[in-house]
Amino acid sequence: GRSAAKLAAAGFGEGSFVVLGLDRSTEYVAAYLGALKAGCAAVPVIRSYPPERIAYIRQDCGAALLLDEAFLTDIEQYAPMEPLSVPASAPALVIYTSGSTGKPKGILHARGALDAAVERNGGLLAGIGDVRFGASAPMSFVAFVLEYLSVLSRGGTVHILSDAKRRDIRLLTEYFDAQQISAAFITPQMFRLYKGSRGMKRALVGSERLSGVYSEDFEICNAYGLSETLG
Repeated sequence: GRSAAKLAAAGFGEGSFVVLGLDRSTEYVAAYLGALKAGCAAVPVIRSYPPERIAYIRQDCGAALLLDEAFLTDIEQYAPMEPLSVPASAPALVIYTSGSTGKPKGILHARGALDAAVERNGGLLAGIGDVRFGASAPMSFVAFVLEYLSVLSRGGTVHILSDAKRRDIRLLTEYFDAQQISAAFITPQMFRLYKGSRGMKRALVGSERLSGVYSEDFEICNAYGLSETLG
């Protein structure tokens, strides 16, 4: 709410595009939600992007602001604000493709589409009960809708896995065991090595085809989806 208030005070609102350039952290999630609460369109990137890539994205979407740590330094001075009401057609999210075949392509989603995607992705969490979600996808990926927005909207808890944990199956499994993670999005590469953990009820996989896997201890769901359809 405080980041939304600062954005609004600076004149950002419906029709404004805000690039999110923070480390993998709770602050990133707060900034993402703050942009949406202020009526802006969030444009998530990750810190490891080359500066020229971020500069291109800012220019391409017309973002006047890169929301980073400097933006948050005085955030306590702002009283949290309630979310602004914007029409379903208002821009809310721009996901940029990898750019592996050329320059990154921005995919624009309206607020109505984002709201529908949050509800739709939330269906993957139905029946789990206490959702303790292990979030491992990059913050700039469309999986953010599921891992954070859908989980939080259903009253669940999101565990933001560090880069070390999300890239090492031993560390990931140890963390899942200790925290009794009940659901998680696991990449196919990691899932081929994952043998299960205490408390796991539903493992979600996507991004590429996966076959020859099975477990009697937890459900496996295909959560593959396109950036163009928000999962």
